[in-house]
Amino acid sequence: MKHLIYYSFILLISLSACSSKTDALAPLRKKAEKSICDDVRGITHSSIDAMSLGLGSMVISSVMSSAQQDSIIMKPFLPMLRKELKTLKKPELESIVDNKKARYKFIAATLVKNKDAMTSALKKSYEFAAPLVDKAIEFVQTQSSQMQ
Repeated sequence: MKHLIYYSFILLISLSACSSKTDALAPLRKKAEKSICDDVRGITHSSIDAMSLGLGSMVISSVMSSAQQDSIIMKPFLPMLRKELKTLKKPELESIVDNKKARYKFIAATLVKNKDAMTSALKKSYEFAAPLVDKAIEFVQTQSSQMQ
């Protein structure tokens, strides 16, 4: 009986050690996601301005709350962003958190890779917003190539 308790205790410790694996990069991914989301909001406004002779983001800001604006782009973008962030290793995530140029390159790559899915998701809810993806890609690529 004593051996049964002993082996059960060892088995329980082994199982709990195996099941307690945590994702060490999760906090870093969350930081990168927040930085990217902040940049995407700015990119969205720049894209709207590029399509509307500089007045679009001002009009949008006056008629839509920040949450409504975020739902247009961020709702379809976040799942794709999270999927792409999971493929990155620690040095890449740190670079995205610390370096705007690296963030812009990552955003551009993510938008280009997921362009069709983003455009179709936007067309379902907001027909007018679908061309923003092309403008956003153009803007981010230009900005990332001009940064030092």
